[in-house]
Amino acid sequence: MFRMSRGTRNTLAHSSLTRRLPGVLFLALICVCPGMVGSTSAERLPVKKAKGTPALERQSRDNQRPRTGRPGAELELLGRWGEGPAQAVAVAGGYAYLGTGSILSVLDVSDPREPLLLGRTETGGLVLQILIQGSHAYLAAGSQGLRIIDISNPAAPRLEGVWTTRGSVIKLVLSGNIAYLAESGQGVRAINVSNPEVPFEVGFSPNPQHPVDIERYENYLYVVSGKQITILRADPGGRLVETGVQALEDYVFDLGVSGTQLISADWGESPVYSSAEGGFHVWSLSDPTHPSQVAALNFYSCRSVKIRGQYAFLSMAEGLWIYDLSDLAQPRFVWSPLPLSDVAVADLAISDQVAFVAGAYDGQSIPFQTSALHILDVSNPELRPPQGTGCSCFHQTYDFAWQGNYLYLPSYKNYAGGPRNNGLCVYDISNPASPVRVGFLPTDSESGQAKSVVVDGGLAVLSTGHSSKILSLTYPPNPLEIGSVYTGSYAMLALAGDYLYSASRTDGFRVIDIPSRSVVAHLPDVDGDRIEVAGDRVYVQTPTNEIAIVRITDPKSPVRVGLVPYEAGPLHGFELSMSGKAPDRFAADGNRGYIATDTGLVVLDLTDPANPVTIKTLDLPSYCVAILEGRLYVATLAGRLHILDAASPDYREFASYRLHWAQPLLKMDLIDSYLYLLGPDGISAGIDVSDLDVFDFELSRYPLPEPYETTELAVDGRNVYLSKGAGLAVLDVSNPAEPSLVGKLKYPEPAPRLGRAFDPRALPSASLLLGQYLYVVKGDGFRIFDVSNSASPVEAGSFDAYGDALIHQFATDGHYAYLAEKWTLEVVDVSDPLHPISVGQISDSLIVPDPTSPHADINATGVSLVGKIACLSDPFYGLSFVDVSDPAHPVPSVLPRLEGQFHATASRSNYLYVIDYRGGELRVFDLSDPTQLRLAGSCPAPAKVTGMAVSETRLYASGDGKVHVFDVRNSASPRWITSYATAALRTL
Repeated sequence: MFRMSRGTRNTLAHSSLTRRLPGVLFLALICVCPGMVGSTSAERLPVKKAKGTPALERQSRDNQRPRTGRPGAELELLGRWGEGPAQAVAVAGGYAYLGTGSILSVLDVSDPREPLLLGRTETGGLVLQILIQGSHAYLAAGSQGLRIIDISNPAAPRLEGVWTTRGSVIKLVLSGNIAYLAESGQGVRAINVSNPEVPFEVGFSPNPQHPVDIERYENYLYVVSGKQITILRADPGGRLVETGVQALEDYVFDLGVSGTQLISADWGESPVYSSAEGGFHVWSLSDPTHPSQVAALNFYSCRSVKIRGQYAFLSMAEGLWIYDLSDLAQPRFVWSPLPLSDVAVADLAISDQVAFVAGAYDGQSIPFQTSALHILDVSNPELRPPQGTGCSCFHQTYDFAWQGNYLYLPSYKNYAGGPRNNGLCVYDISNPASPVRVGFLPTDSESGQAKSVVVDGGLAVLSTGHSSKILSLTYPPNPLEIGSVYTGSYAMLALAGDYLYSASRTDGFRVIDIPSRSVVAHLPDVDGDRIEVAGDRVYVQTPTNEIAIVRITDPKSPVRVGLVPYEAGPLHGFELSMSGKAPDRFAADGNRGYIATDTGLVVLDLTDPANPVTIKTLDLPSYCVAILEGRLYVATLAGRLHILDAASPDYREFASYRLHWAQPLLKMDLIDSYLYLLGPDGISAGIDVSDLDVFDFELSRYPLPEPYETTELAVDGRNVYLSKGAGLAVLDVSNPAEPSLVGKLKYPEPAPRLGRAFDPRALPSASLLLGQYLYVVKGDGFRIFDVSNSASPVEAGSFDAYGDALIHQFATDGHYAYLAEKWTLEVVDVSDPLHPISVGQISDSLIVPDPTSPHADINATGVSLVGKIACLSDPFYGLSFVDVSDPAHPVPSVLPRLEGQFHATASRSNYLYVIDYRGGELRVFDLSDPTQLRLAGSCPAPAKVTGMAVSETRLYASGDGKVHVFDVRNSASPRWITSYATAALRTL
């Protein structure tokens, strides 16, 4: 955070990309507009504009009302089912049709910068695909079959026709009055929709049994399932005849047709994990019954494909990519307008020159963002916003400085198994857009990692783990060490004449006289992550989210005169790569200061440094800021860079555009007209900002509030108990539409256990209510809380489970508790709730006796008990069942495994409740016959459910920062009631 005259300021770069499950590409919680289902009044959407001059000086309503993390903001009702999983978007005639959960929303997008919500309707099923034909929308609605919506009045769409299904309708295509349905678990059906009110079946093919996509060319259907494409001839009237099968090398999830070509989106060898084995294939349909491959490109897992002219838009495991297919022999990568750091694509529709992208975020590997609908300008797919070239010195960086034609970049991480690469990289930046490394000064093992550097004339100072090195720059490409000075451990540095200022996270603030190389002053209580000098003041950004103001009228007697706290949480998804690092959140210019915070850009009057005054808070939730040559550069939590006029009273915006890097910014600096951005892995250099009228492909987008994850929950008849790393919150849900916080408890630090230390990093992963006692799992044991007084829960005991495996979930019949551990189901006698005793176990080798099975190692994340059957859930293996008639000797059940991705389940009486993590449905199974798994009922449900609990009348599902409430009084017809954010735990 330190600043010097054009000599020492900073910027960002790239990071490794995480691999994703294909299911993640289907998850997008897009709340188009909170409100009641069926609203028909035109309503302007809360759009984040990419260009223009927003009134940044206004205090937004979000800033005026209580925010997450502040008293009074414990619970926020999110509205009706609009925030459900969004998996479908279609565009026709100036309107966009969005499937959000079970809602179909209609938007006027004739002006894509100002979308207007016209109307919405409940469809009764999870919307997986939307096709528009005439005045009707045809929806693939999963287990609810085919839904036909009359859209003749866009302000009042209404459900007109329904065709129910035996399986689950995943995709569909239309040909005249026939709708062809890809029905998972059944095959392909032909439905006559000439009378939309009364659709009826006219044809059926049992192959393939588990289709995932369907496309049409002339009178042929191409249906993909696993690693093959089944070709069906669609005769007049709807009769389906199988004419061939095309084998594929990889799993394919999507097909596209362009002219006489069929394009397959290849995921890879595994249907679950993304890999470098995917890509896409182009097939010629000159003979429709025998597609012939004409092009192939292997690069990474591809989820879906859309064609516009010569360009293919591919939704990847790494975002949205564009390829030029003008030369099929050599498809050309154009660029990625939405890389992994921005969005995982759930669905994509292209109309004329505009693309509509339903984007999903997993909240772990993707930073900054929540789910959103992106509206992109694709009039010229070759055109892109300004970008720089990368220059990374080995691996991790934290600071940089420059002088003349040279840039100095400390590097401080070793490659595994490789040589030590700690030291100082020197780059020639005579061509700012293309830096060239010309020198490197290594630091020895005793010095430790290189962290910060300052440059002045012929000298530089480089801080390391234990001291700082003084370097001669007589020949800049070859810095020479000429001395050292103690500045504290891994200190950040700033220069002011003959004095060096250092701030360390652990050793406080120091003033060093450079000629004598002696410490002349030390403030041990002013620890720092970043440091900036402005006149006689030094601003130190502390590890505790404060800006300490130190006045230095006499360098030998510095005085801390002010302290400004601010709100800043961890950069979501970057906790590991940002460990021990802090972005530059503060900038100063004269008596004006700026702090990038989670609630906005705070503008300070620093005329009296002992009493800083907040002038305003700009509506830019942000994490990095710099003021460079009269302009404010602000990196926001929305992944954008905003450039503002610092001299303008209203801080008018010159430009803003999306940052195209998978890492957060640490520091920014301007060299001539080129902006340099520093990230943990180096610098992205040479972004020309001389022309601020930059092209931005993103026209608008609809964001959701940032999710705050709830780990687990338990429920009794009146209260819901929410467990998070910080503690326990108790909510009164007697009125589920208006929950209220009635009690909370902050967990104490876990004490070491006999024989081994309990891992304090293990988050609570499960909770269970047993009478007046609440069991909360942490790591390989659980804590016991007395919640007889819900307003004041107290800790009453603890328990260490068998072995060292982490416990993920448990269930009870009142006498025994059944613990889902990694590779094991453990049975514990809890007849005395304060003194549990382990009585039996069963390992995964018995549950899955075939060691060659790809799922032979079960990682049980959940367990529910139905009668004498323990139901174990696994994110990849699905549901497996264990007979616990004899608790001391559990054995595998005769029930077959249920495929899916399940993180948690719940049970009541003879019923088992499950929700696939990828979203879609709440399914209720009747296990009154322990030898048969019978589906009793289902209803649409959200994605990312990681915890479930059930009472006599309500089911509560938690995950992705929300609690979803269902009415389960009638097991044959469960229904969703409401959802709300679990921000209560922020206050813990």
